Amino acid sequence: MTFLTREPQNAVSFTDETSRRNTEKTSRKVWTHAQVGKHISLAWFTEIYGMFPKSNGEIKYGEIAEGLDKLPREVKLRLAIGIRPIRIHIVDTFAYEAEYKQVLRYFYKCDNYEKMLQQDENQKFAKFLILEMEKSITESILYDSPAQRLERNFERQRWAGFGYGSDLQQNQFGEPLDFDIEPFKKGKKKSYDTAAKWVSKSNSVFSDATDFSGRGFLGEYEMRQRAGEMLDYSHAFDEGDDESIKWLESQRNHFARRSRFDRFSYSNTLYGNVDSKYSMRIQAADVAAGIAQRTYDEYELQVVLEKFDYVTFNGKKINEENIKQHLAYWNDIVIRENKIQELVNKL
Repeated sequence: MTFLTREPQNAVSFTDETSRRNTEKTSRKVWTHAQVGKHISLAWFTEIYGMFPKSNGEIKYGEIAEGLDKLPREVKLRLAIGIRPIRIHIVDTFAYEAEYKQVLRYFYKCDNYEKMLQQDENQKFAKFLILEMEKSITESILYDSPAQRLERNFERQRWAGFGYGSDLQQNQFGEPLDFDIEPFKKGKKKSYDTAAKWVSKSNSVFSDATDFSGRGFLGEYEMRQRAGEMLDYSHAFDEGDDESIKWLESQRNHFARRSRFDRFSYSNTLYGNVDSKYSMRIQAADVAAGIAQRTYDEYELQVVLEKFDYVTFNGKKINEENIKQHLAYWNDIVIRENKIQELVNKL
């Protein structure tokens, strides 16, 4: 098989995404990004690449999903082994929305608050509530982003010597929380939809530095220096979303400015214009993202973790140690929302 490759040589990873296709009328958004490391074997991809018809010279998960289900058992096994090292990053707005729905239910003193909002939609206060809810959800997603987790890790490290470490909140020390949500406003789309997509994407850039800073075995200076080196890595993304790349660059630059060390300047760029037609790794990321998204939709996060070695969810790395705690929290929200929806449907 001959594959014409045009990939940035200094990029250490290649990322593509997919999103949950809503079958019901819901504002819930789920974005899944798959990050393929430069040195990960693509033997599994070259095998399936030769087995499926190409669309404009490439294969896409949406077009081969049914075919993957029909692959011979031994090919499926090689595929499962091959995709394990690929990193998966998921952001799901469900829990964020559920928390603010509770606030609206309390305010309107009824479960069917959506009907009340629709009746009051021409009133200034109702519009204010809707906008504030959207703003708050967007800010919550940004607060959980790997970039913000990285900054909080360093704030904890800075004050650890004074006994504050474990309970430190970012707005208690250092700069107050102040998120600019204007970049996420895209016409009629909810700003938190865009935020969810960009934050999921940002894990490809920030996750290594965030993981490292969370270990806490070095002083602040050494940790910032090493994290800065990790943030200087170059990463490549499928073309079509230049604004998200600009935002990711601004997040890197923000960390450089707040690092307080002049030596931090990022010389390696982020590539957001990679044509997937000429990138095996971007196409492999598309397939892996599709598999992860389908797994998450049909099962739960734990099954995604069983298929992939590295998974982040809403900006946090998920592993065998914290998956049970996450599922308990998540299932409580799901049960509560389902019960409330049943009550609403009876009204």
